[in-house]
Amino acid sequence: MSKLFCEVYIKDIMPAIRALIAKDLVTRHGISQWSAAKALNITQASINYYLTGQRGFKMISRLSRSEEIIRMIREASDSIIRGDFDYLFFCRICTYIRSNNEVLKKIGLDKESYIYPKCPTDIS
Repeated sequence: MSKLFCEVYIKDIMPAIRALIAKDLVTRHGISQWSAAKALNITQASINYYLTGQRGFKMISRLSRSEEIIRMIREASDSIIRGDFDYLFFCRICTYIRSNNEVLKKIGLDKESYIYPKCPTDIS
């Protein structure tokens, strides 16, 4: 039986996206792990796990293969620094990933293995 793409996004992809944003905030913008955690509404311990590769390494590595994903991550961290981050970013990046076969392949997902319901927050 096929899974909803939403399940995979929430369980595997979204935490990796948060990790990439956190890493960018800490390394490129020089903010503390605590501040990055507060901005992303996650714990400082989670940030530490992400930065040390103890959590989510596989998906983080896969998402990093996409230049467009990295561009979106950088835009998100820049908007956090400016103070105008919109949490709908997570919906926009989900919409982008689920509609892009090349990105799905890069992150190791087969489009045919998932169900893609009409998303109520589809803002494409």
